[in-house]
Formats: sequence, C-alpha cells, structure tokens
Amino acid sequence: MNEMDDPFSRDQMRIDVARRMVCHQARTQTITHYTNLTRNRLATLRRRWSVSQDTRRRGPPPRSIAIFLRTPRARSEAAALATMCINFDALPIRFLAGGADARPPLVAAARYCETFEAYRACVPDSKIEFEEMLLLTYELAKGELVKLSTCTGCNAAILLLTCEKPRRICSHCDR
Repeated sequence: MNEMDDPFSRDQMRIDVARRMVCHQARTQTITHYTNLTRNRLATLRRRWSVSQDTRRRGPPPRSIAIFLRTPRARSEAAALATMCINFDALPIRFLAGGADARPPLVAAARYCETFEAYRACVPDSKIEFEEMLLLTYELAKGELVKLSTCTGCNAAILLLTCEKPRRICSHCDR
C-alpha cells in the first residue's frame, strides 16, 4: 500500500512536514497550503512544540527575485541552491492550470524540506530563507524571469535574468 493511501500515514506525514516547515520559519499560509492542515490545527501543534511567537514569520511571502540578484554572493548562493533543487528533484517540472505544481503538495513540501536542509548543511551561513527557496524554484521552473546556466570560464552554475543580455561569466571569473 502506498504511504499516501493510508489515512494515518498521510496525517503523520502532514504533521512531520509541518514540523519541518515550522523549523524553517515558513509562514502559516505556506504550511497550510502544502500540508492541508487548518490554521487552528497548526496553532495547536505550534503550542505543543513550544514554538515561541517571536520566531514566526508574518506577512506575505517573498515575491521578488531581486534578493537573489543584489550581490555576487547572493547570485552564487542562489545558483548553488538551484543546483541542489535539481539534484533533489525539488523543481516543479510540470505545471497545472493556475501555475500549481503537478505533484501532490505534501510530497512537494517534503522534497523542499530535504533540499533546504541539505543546502543549509552545506552553506550554514546563507541568508536565503525557506520561502525564498520556494520562490526561486517556481521562477526557475517557469523560466520567465531567471534561468540557470554555466559560466564560460569555470563551468560553475550561474543565475541569469532572462530579460537582460546574458553575461555568461561568474563573479569569480569576472575579477
């Protein structure tokens, strides 16, 4: 039997993924979207897990990719994270009507958590947050604003804006 077919296993997976997303400081609307838990159930779980109110993110999730393009370091980190998303199969490959990922949201969320945890293990001082990673994965999958390429000098992964003239060289080779 598939784990998603068993109601108890599915509910346990929802709670496990919600806990991981809470640890990554995802906003309530993001967690409820991916896990299908209600806001009240999530509030109860947060109290049970002793999550303090000041560690929670509030407000709308990030919507601008400018955070990945401000500095050479941010571009490098975003390119590294995008590469990890590809390796962990965390990019939404196919989109349904309305721009939704074709995978079940709970499965997608588990992959995003695995990817983010692996990325933070490799780059512990990164400034990229969990929901910023979600934004990056959707923008890369759509391919309208940014795309992943390789540096002509060293073959490192680089992030390119699709609207500007491609400069296929990383900040390290540019020096």
